[in-house]
Amino acid sequence: SSLKRLKVAHKVEQLTRNKYLSVDILLPDHNLVVEVDGPSHFSMNTLRMSGSTLARNRLLEHWSYSVICIPYFGWPSSEQAQDKFLSMLLKPYCGEKTK
Repeated sequence: SSLKRLKVAHKVEQLTRNKYLSVDILLPDHNLVVEVDGPSHFSMNTLRMSGSTLARNRLLEHWSYSVICIPYFGWPSSEQAQDKFLSMLLKPYCGEKTK
């Protein structure tokens, strides 16, 4: 995975501290959640996030997590492009550790 190639410590399908939600990817050293959002996270026939996805993000932020959402239609196809894309997204949270 890109996170492994970037040598970023992470956990997949992890429960939040309060055990209320399972998140796609947790970077515990940075209190950061990465959600990979498929088509069900968007309103029908639009690219707008659904109300339940927006509520999930607000809850996570209320619980002091930073949240990055990666929409299914925004994920690059090549590994090199994926690594560059993810490194750019993580840089504000993880600094230069993602190179």
